[in-house]
Amino acid sequence: GAPGGGGVAEHTFEAVCDGRLWLTGRTFRLSGDDGRMMGLPAEAYFDGDAVTLLRGVRPGEAPSVLEVWAKLGWRRLEWVRKAFLCLTALGVAFAVCAAAFPPGLACDTAVDRLHEAASCAARKLDLFFLLDASPSISDDDWDGERDAVLGMVKEFSRIVPESRVALANFADHAELLDKGPNRPEFMDVRELMDIPEQERKARLNRRKVGGGTNFKPALDFCVEKLKLTRALGRVGVCVLITDGKDNGVPGEAQKVVDALKAAGHHVLGVYVGKEKAFEAALRRLVCGGAEDCPMFRHAEDFQALVEYAASIATSTAEYVASHTSYRSSYDLRLLWTLCGLLLVAPAAAWWAWLHFARGPHEAKAQGRGPLLDPVQVASSSRGEPL
Repeated sequence: GAPGGGGVAEHTFEAVCDGRLWLTGRTFRLSGDDGRMMGLPAEAYFDGDAVTLLRGVRPGEAPSVLEVWAKLGWRRLEWVRKAFLCLTALGVAFAVCAAAFPPGLACDTAVDRLHEAASCAARKLDLFFLLDASPSISDDDWDGERDAVLGMVKEFSRIVPESRVALANFADHAELLDKGPNRPEFMDVRELMDIPEQERKARLNRRKVGGGTNFKPALDFCVEKLKLTRALGRVGVCVLITDGKDNGVPGEAQKVVDALKAAGHHVLGVYVGKEKAFEAALRRLVCGGAEDCPMFRHAEDFQALVEYAASIATSTAEYVASHTSYRSSYDLRLLWTLCGLLLVAPAAAWWAWLHFARGPHEAKAQGRGPLLDPVQVASSSRGEPL
């Protein structure tokens, strides 16, 4: 530049990417934190974004601005600062919104509140029916038991149509019904009810299972089949229908029921018969000591159970909808908050580089003056050519 307001330029300089200024082959650098630059033909300051060259003035007069140079390498370009500030603002907005308003799960439409996620899941049930097929169940009893289950499935397809169903019979172990090539274990309830009635009943024929009634293997089978239900945003309901008592090791079936409930599933017990002791045992297994227990039902015979089927399905769906809690496998608040805060990192690193890694702290030792205000400098430099 030509100091003193004109004349032939005696020197030229340009900015390079490492932020240093070059003047006819010589390197000039900052003197310290005050931004003063040494070795130039005119007094100069650097504020992190621009170099301000000052006119030569008489002693005691305020310096006037000669020119402002604002392109000093990619690390200090003004657009980099603006981009980082925008990114920081976006990250802070992400973090605040994620912490205050965490996203929910999607059902038919987007859900943005956690308490709605529970009702969303309760509209998608995985129904697993365990039908007693022990020797005490006659062929007529089996037909009534199967018809009652189909009646429940029909009602479920009406009130919770997004549900799925799987069926098994059990005695001393459990076997899936409707097994076949390329058939999923769980079938959409509407799809099952769309199958013609005779074919539907034929596909649900009784499978041979030996031994007496043992609840634990049947309930273990239910646990295995429902292990992915919660991960899919659904709620499992294990329905156990029996006409007898549990002949297994005392207390073992209770442990499995407790595990099902702890996993967020529900257990419905249906006793068919007139033995009060057997009825009380199944009620205790499903409900514990609760007097009022909607998840236990009783019918004196299987024909009566067919008549109660629709009401059992309705009360079960209502109970599940009001007693389902949503638990996410990961913390959405933490996840989105961290993602938002990561957007602040580039600006923080850039600021730290400018303030702590820019050179030796010589200004304080030399007692340099304060840094010029870049806004005032830029406004006063308009119309002043080099």
